[in-house]
Amino acid sequence: MLVLTLVAIGCVSSGSSSQSSTNTQNMTLREHLERNRNVTLSGRNSNTRIAIRGENSLSNPGQQPLFVVDGQKMGRSFFDVASRFTPGQIESVKVLVGAGANMYGGEGGNGVIVIKTNR
Repeated sequence: MLVLTLVAIGCVSSGSSSQSSTNTQNMTLREHLERNRNVTLSGRNSNTRIAIRGENSLSNPGQQPLFVVDGQKMGRSFFDVASRFTPGQIESVKVLVGAGANMYGGEGGNGVIVIKTNR
């Protein structure tokens, strides 16, 4: 049984959500993100907008978080990143804000969603 944890790191680390009792093998990226109480998704498909609870994302709501997949920066489009995966390819998802996102410099100002795949 594969067990994954979705964690918010940085300013909102107290808002982590655990998936330890849930089978997450066939979850989409959207489903992974919806399990985190610090992440709000609105819209569908190419119109999906993400808001991460944190200082910068609230003061600059037009900017989307940076997506990093297996160490590679993939941009800010949820649709472009999510369309790369079929359910079950995502091993873990971490949401970084504040100090946790600082390693990405200015690009991480509105948060970073770090995705690890099982490829």
